[in-house]
Amino acid sequence: MARSTGDAVKRVGLEPRDQLPISIRVFTDREPDQEPGRTRRPRLKRSIPREALVFDTETYPGPTQQLMVLAWRLYRDDAGAIPGTTCIEEGFAYPDALAEKDPDGFARLVRFVAEHEERAERLPGFPGLRLMPVSGWLQERFFIYAYKHRDRCDIVVFNGMFDLGRIAAHWAPARGRYRGGWSLGFWGSKDLEGTWHDARFHPRLLALPIDPLRTLYSWGSLAPKDVERADATARIVDLHTVVSALTDRNLSLESACRLFGEDWTKADVTYGEISPELLSYALEDVRYTAGLYRAVHREVAKHTGILIELHRCYSPATIGARYLRAMGLLPPLVKFGGRRAV
Repeated sequence: MARSTGDAVKRVGLEPRDQLPISIRVFTDREPDQEPGRTRRPRLKRSIPREALVFDTETYPGPTQQLMVLAWRLYRDDAGAIPGTTCIEEGFAYPDALAEKDPDGFARLVRFVAEHEERAERLPGFPGLRLMPVSGWLQERFFIYAYKHRDRCDIVVFNGMFDLGRIAAHWAPARGRYRGGWSLGFWGSKDLEGTWHDARFHPRLLALPIDPLRTLYSWGSLAPKDVERADATARIVDLHTVVSALTDRNLSLESACRLFGEDWTKADVTYGEISPELLSYALEDVRYTAGLYRAVHREVAKHTGILIELHRCYSPATIGARYLRAMGLLPPLVKFGGRRAV
């Protein structure tokens, strides 16, 4: 084998330094549904989301990093369009107690929204720049689009655990297969003794960090008498993770946007207080996060022979494994462990 390879290298005129030795550990058994004489594989059916909820949070200084303001954009696209193209809503959400805790900041926020309402980048005919308390946003936006519409809506963030931690009202250690992670409660209340009670029909979000770049997400179980299916995969698209999977690089939002064609330089603003400059920056941050989301979808669309779902794209190995599956190669756990290929 080495001699024939060397002969081939000489025929094409390559020098030894141009050779790159590689090795792939795979097993070339055919899948059970792929017969020896079969040359065509079933056509891939891509699951392209029709909706996307993109959001980012700004926080107060200090070790707790409490929520100061949240900016979001909601997209709803036609079938076949690049996801994240048609914005139908844009706005801010603020902590329910902001008017009492920071009256000056709340007044600046209200004034900014009133002055910039008509500058919201949304589809004509839809409301201008929105403003609502975070409790209302969690119920009317996050619960609807992250949980109820989980079969067709992506929740798009960059460094998702930070932003999700800012809007969670309760957390506890996760159990079961998410042991070692967190159980985040967004909907519910505490009784007089300080015990948290989840709202009926509202699940917790389970999060299991693998490393600084990757986190597994799933919706937790509801009570047995509830009719919703438990343990549903959450469509949390952390673009920090996805960009790393596509480039094998740890990039910031600014550098990732530049790499994928969204030329953007972050504004130099003062953090830690609500100001017109910070609010403009927050809107711009979300708009470019959405632009990166579109650019990533365009990049993924180039991989026509494999199925890549952004909320399940964890590392470069994810993409490599999809190509091996498309070639009909069984992974070791299936070949030796008796597990069924999925």
